[in-house]
Amino acid sequence: MEAEIWRETQAPSKILDPPESTVSHGNVVWIHPPPSWLKCNLASSWLENAVLSGAAWLLRDENGRVVMHSRRAFPCFSSSLEAELNTLLWSVESLASHHLDKIIFESSSLDLRRALLQPHHYPQHQVLILLILQRLNGFQSWSVDFVKTLRNMPVLSIATSVTSDNRHQSYVASGGPLWLHNLLQKEALTKTLGFYSSAPVAVRAAS
Repeated sequence: MEAEIWRETQAPSKILDPPESTVSHGNVVWIHPPPSWLKCNLASSWLENAVLSGAAWLLRDENGRVVMHSRRAFPCFSSSLEAELNTLLWSVESLASHHLDKIIFESSSLDLRRALLQPHHYPQHQVLILLILQRLNGFQSWSVDFVKTLRNMPVLSIATSVTSDNRHQSYVASGGPLWLHNLLQKEALTKTLGFYSSAPVAVRAAS
């Protein structure tokens, strides 16, 4: 089941079903953003009782070229949802600091999806969720999308490197990490159809 909460200028928010995306050979792959848009995939890595949580974002253009990426080690949060919320906030604030706009933020966290769609069910995180929405509204055009994990693998690998490989150094870098070059190149060259027939103007959620 997929749902969208559209953020429109003259109309109230509403829940809609977006069209199914289709890709060559039926594979589940990363989908290019529309022309003139950027896509920021984000992910966190949380382990109970761990000292640190991992977080990462990866920014690509309409051609699949990696513009920049970042990794960060956070002090471990109390839950995976808290880690996901803070990863989204950090990603939004990072791209805002680079004066970028027309951003699609993409995550594969179902917990994050539920929290943004139904914040009243998460009173302990309502202040954080409100802050995220305030920061998002600092962009002229934006959306938050939720996709299957297979469409989020490169950035998930970067985030997981904090907790699995003890890569604790936080950084921001142009381009993508060399150890993911082949995967990123493959995704950039993959042809996708549908999904974005026009520029998105919404908070979008899809399981």
